[in-house]
Order: sequence, then C-alpha cells, then structure tokens
Amino acid sequence: MSYDVIETLVATKKKEMQPASIVQLEGEIQFTRYLPLEMSMKVEPKFADLQRYVKDFGRCVKRIQDDFILCGYFLNLIKREGLYRYCIEEGLQGYTNFYKFCEEKLGVAQTTAKRLIAINEHFCKNDSKLPEQYKSYGASKLAIMATFENGLEGKLQPSVTVKQLDKLKKYYSSHEWHVDIQTTWRDDLKKFEIEQEENRLLKSARLLQRKFESAKETDGKPKGLVSDPYKAYTRFFDETLRTVAGLYSNNTRFAPIVQELESVLKRLQGEVLKMQSNDMLDGL
Repeated sequence: MSYDVIETLVATKKKEMQPASIVQLEGEIQFTRYLPLEMSMKVEPKFADLQRYVKDFGRCVKRIQDDFILCGYFLNLIKREGLYRYCIEEGLQGYTNFYKFCEEKLGVAQTTAKRLIAINEHFCKNDSKLPEQYKSYGASKLAIMATFENGLEGKLQPSVTVKQLDKLKKYYSSHEWHVDIQTTWRDDLKKFEIEQEENRLLKSARLLQRKFESAKETDGKPKGLVSDPYKAYTRFFDETLRTVAGLYSNNTRFAPIVQELESVLKRLQGEVLKMQSNDMLDGL
C-alpha cells in the first residue's frame, strides 16, 4: 500500500507552544553550550517567528489538497532557521530534534514532514511556489519523484500512477540513476518488467540446479521439499491420467470425450505445478 501524504496530514493536531528559557546553540554538542534566558531579546523574536510560521502552516493544512506545497515550505523554514529550538520541550530547554517537535507540537509524523520538505527542496528550491510543469501532480506522486536523481523526474507525465512511480524508482535506483534520458517513462517501465521477469527465470533456473539432500525421517514423517498437499494432488493427477489413458486404449469410440477430459486434467495439473513452483521460489 502506498504512503499517502495528504491522508496523513489532514488529522494533524497542534498543541500549545511556549518559549524555551534555554536554547541549544546551532551546531553545538547537546548540553555543552546554551543561549540563556538573559539573552531573551534573541529568544522572543525567534519564538514569535515560529508562532507565525506554525499559524500559517495550520491554515494550509485546512486547505491541504491545494496548499500541501506551502505546508512543506513552512516546515522547511522552521527546520532551516532552527526555530523549533525556541519552543519549550521539557523543563526550560528548547527542542533539539526538529522531527520530535513536528510530532509533539504539530502532530505531523516524521515521514510526512520529510516528504513535504523533500518536495519543497527538490521542486521549489526552498521557495513557496511549485513550477508550472509539476502542478498537475499530487502530493504522493511528487513525494516519490522528489527522490529521483539526474533529472529523471523530467521524463514523467501526470498520467503516471503512484504504483508505476514505485516501479520506476526501483528501476532507476537499481541502475544508479544512469538511464537513457531519451527514452520515455513507459519504455523504462517495460524494461523494468522485462528485468523482473528475467530475474524470476534466473531464480527458477538456480532452483532447478540445486541438489536437494534426501529427506530425513523425523518422528516417522519424511521432511521433503514438496509439502504433503502437493504430493496428494500430484498423486491424484498421475493416477487419474493413467485411468483416462486406459479408457482411451480400451474403447476408441469415446476418444473425443476422453481427449477433452485429459486436456482439462493436464491444465489443472499445470496450475498445481505452477503453485508448487512459486511456493518453492518464495522459500529460497
């Protein structure tokens, strides 16, 4: 199931904020140097900026379908300017972790905050506006596209689905983001599916080449590669097909009916063998 940025943001609930008395300095090791309360001329304005951005962020959440870009913009501002440090966490100290601030004060999960900020950084370059060519994409699509490298997101079109984007991300990342820029994203999707099928066949070939040790007796029951239910079905089809073959040799008058029955049995036998093969592959 795909992660939906919009759905995870609509239920956000902000909590009341208070200015911190002690603020960890940017870049300093935790608890070694502080900005004390005596320097409140620096603390209060920063906290006022934080309150303003959080208020604007709250307005955007209410119009999330249209304003998710602004949500990411304000989250990015709070993070880049270190304003979360000026909101009290516990005791007198301000927050030292941005994502903990988001979760506790804004009700925004870390994954959601990261994805909204990634959209803002990747597409908006820390600005508040999304370029025109990406306005037809939704938040969840842009969140995946923001992970693309080497400009490969430029190959996409709004018709691409989230499921297809997930596949393209796997394809591009497996090639270290070095993919022919002249091909279309649909061409790349076909190549990904071909590669997946080739990998499946290679895995199947490796399975056939493996030499399995004889099953050992445990509690009187043999432990083999093939489970008992598959053995039962295999035995049933083998015996039934032998019976059908006997009917055919004894009386050719019913040959068309017997041949049709034999065809159905072989098709069903093939389905069972396919299920067995898939289970064996999954167990590797």
